[in-house]
Amino acid sequence: MLGSCFFQHLTENEDFEVFAFDKDEVDICDVGSVESVFKRVSPDFVVNAAAYTAVDDCETNREDAFGVNARAAGLIAEACKENNAVLIHFSTDYVFDGENPHGYAEDDECSPINVYGESKRAGEELIMNVLNRCYIIRTSWLFGSGGKNFVTTMIDLGKTRDELKVVVDQIGSPTYTDDLCEAVIKCFLRPYLAGSSGSSGSSVSSESSESSESSESSESSGSSEFRVSIGSPESFGSRGSSESIGSPESRESHGDREHSPDVDHVYGEILDYGIYHLTNSGATSWHDFAKKIFELKNMDIKVEAVDSGEFKRPAKRPHCSILKNTKLEQLRRWEEALKVYLDLID
Repeated sequence: MLGSCFFQHLTENEDFEVFAFDKDEVDICDVGSVESVFKRVSPDFVVNAAAYTAVDDCETNREDAFGVNARAAGLIAEACKENNAVLIHFSTDYVFDGENPHGYAEDDECSPINVYGESKRAGEELIMNVLNRCYIIRTSWLFGSGGKNFVTTMIDLGKTRDELKVVVDQIGSPTYTDDLCEAVIKCFLRPYLAGSSGSSGSSVSSESSESSESSESSESSGSSEFRVSIGSPESFGSRGSSESIGSPESRESHGDREHSPDVDHVYGEILDYGIYHLTNSGATSWHDFAKKIFELKNMDIKVEAVDSGEFKRPAKRPHCSILKNTKLEQLRRWEEALKVYLDLID
């Protein structure tokens, strides 16, 4: 879902030339396969949206979960270091235990309570141990086109049932993939375009060794190309490794795409490497999320609030996994983003 969204946004933007590899063409768990992609494309950026995301399945498939979410992330980081590429890696709110009712900032201590969260945190650590030039972006409760999500599940259930039970004691921030992709492209990729057209910024491919400072600046001489590799899962729980490659052309135009509200990051300012939290604004429970979906869809469904204990599931879920965004401009409210998505899929 997230990788497909990135592919769409990059191909619609004239600044980027995009190449795609599906999971049958590259296996991110295999070092030879990863190295082959880097040799073919020589990317300047790698966007890793691939993950084993079936939270309950991770409990009984620990090896696969750690293979995709941790060891593969480490392989990608090593390839990025070898090829002097910047890595943008997506992680999750599940790296936290959910016991803080106020939510979690980027530098708060991680304490995952299930295998999925453990494997994603292990991936973060492997990346940071290998690579300085990385952006780790934690997000949560994704919904959008191109994959199964909570919104479409609720709508489908509402077509056959008059009443539903939904947990009320898990709190988080729903996030629209379109808004997330727009913000990541604008905040983390576009500033390098400004650098390539003569503005202050880092030249990603001009140095053969990895820089330890994220804001190191250099003058670009002549025209530059930046290539972006994207890895994403095709389905929940799969060994996802679909990749697309894009190279933004060096130009001063920002393109004519209309961006999501409230993500007007300063064009040309290259952000420090590190961990970022990025979700739509506001927080809610799964119960209230479901109620809002049915309200906006004008579906007369009774939604009963229940505790997590009502459903016996293999993996524990954090009670409050709100991700505090202290470093970037805030995205629009999740309710507004939900309405846009529902209008799109009607």
